[in-house]
Amino acid sequence: MGKLESLPYVMVMTEKPQTTAFYRRKLPHWRVAGRPYFVTFRLHGSLPEALRAELKRHREALNGADDEASQNLHRLMFRRIEEVLDTAKPGVDYLRQPRIAELVARAFDWAERECGWRVPTYSILPNHVHALFAGGDTADRSLSKTLGSIKGFTAHEANDVLGRRGRQFWQHESFDHWCRTAEKEEAVVDYIRNNPVKAGLVADWRDWPWTK
Repeated sequence: MGKLESLPYVMVMTEKPQTTAFYRRKLPHWRVAGRPYFVTFRLHGSLPEALRAELKRHREALNGADDEASQNLHRLMFRRIEEVLDTAKPGVDYLRQPRIAELVARAFDWAERECGWRVPTYSILPNHVHALFAGGDTADRSLSKTLGSIKGFTAHEANDVLGRRGRQFWQHESFDHWCRTAEKEEAVVDYIRNNPVKAGLVADWRDWPWTK
């Protein structure tokens, strides 16, 4: 990975962040003006029951927590899920099929073309997806609505490919973290691109066909 000045999509972020929204479903979602987001979403049924019970306990602990505490616990939950997703064998792995992975890649192109978001990097793994969404301050559609459209379209089309119409494809909620600094954004780019290596799928991220 090059220096920051070699990454034209990395924003210089020095001003105090301006929160535009904070809400919870099962997960906290913190929206901050002008900041990029590290987004992760996974296939429905990709986690074992024991981990789902553990995550439920974590979510219960979020009740009454402030924004910062919620985000810290949110990151802990994310790390636990990542550990399992990267080593899940066997499990649901529909995204291993090129036709389905291509659907997700095309949906990211659509988000750039039609919604005004930039998706400078992403990685489509067999059971989950990582992406960086940037440029939300000038986007035509919110991050939540954009992700909803991406997941809705790809679920419908993927289920057609799999012959399983009407069944849940994605887990309903996505993880999203806003990047506090340009250095954090650069670290997210590295993390996304190297996830196929960490998962043992390839030795070099450039060899994974569904990483940008």
